[in-house]
Amino acid sequence: MQKDYEHIAGLIAGWRKEKDATLTVGISGSQGSGKTTLTRALEKLLTDMHGLSVVQFSLDDLYKTKAERAQMAKDVHPLFATRTLPGTHDVPLGLRVFQSLKHGEKTAIPFFDKSVDDRTLQDTWKIFDGRPDVILFEGWCVGAPPAPENEDLNTPLNDFEKTRDPDSAWRRAVDDFLRNDYPPLWREIDKLIFIRIPDFGCVFDWRKQQEAETFCHAPENAMTDEDIRNFTGQAERITCRNLSLLSRRADAVLHINAAHGIENITHYEA
Repeated sequence: MQKDYEHIAGLIAGWRKEKDATLTVGISGSQGSGKTTLTRALEKLLTDMHGLSVVQFSLDDLYKTKAERAQMAKDVHPLFATRTLPGTHDVPLGLRVFQSLKHGEKTAIPFFDKSVDDRTLQDTWKIFDGRPDVILFEGWCVGAPPAPENEDLNTPLNDFEKTRDPDSAWRRAVDDFLRNDYPPLWREIDKLIFIRIPDFGCVFDWRKQQEAETFCHAPENAMTDEDIRNFTGQAERITCRNLSLLSRRADAVLHINAAHGIENITHYEA
């Protein structure tokens, strides 16, 4: 695994040398695929082995505040009260962070506290001063495209869509956000790394394992299988779309197995 990480860090260092300016690398992969672990490893390797100045933050840290999502639930669709899908991120905030970093300004990096389901106050955010060599930007739907013409948004994909979005209004709103609001954010990314999982079933299995480990001393507090299916089901459509499309569009693809081992790395030269 370490050698794989070193290989990817070497790719990024090469990309940075070619650009000779701040390089933004998007790291995309399903929930539970190991994005955070990879990002932290790359930050250390790029700093220690390649002598690069690195800053990293997550798409998760751009979630709208609880109050903003509550208003969306009233104005757009009740499901937008829950953070996860496109539409629940503050895209203008993300654009301001990118522009501030690329201009070498003193930049406050947002932080979203999932334990209270809200963004922390700005005076608690970490400050990055100067222009970084590399920005690592990770998230489960980073780079996600809107639905292609051949995708049927009307027909529910799973029980979550069937029961919680029977008229497809929510998933159409999500697609509108992806199509209209997110492209400027994705355009900030120079190179995209995609973590390709074997299939969507892994997301359910990984979440179930995480629940068992987290609540090993109080299993009654863990989510049931039905709870997990509802939790993961809202992201299934975009996750499966990414498996099909981002696997062909990313600059580097990490093919991982169900045990999170890297089976293969493919990358494409310009």
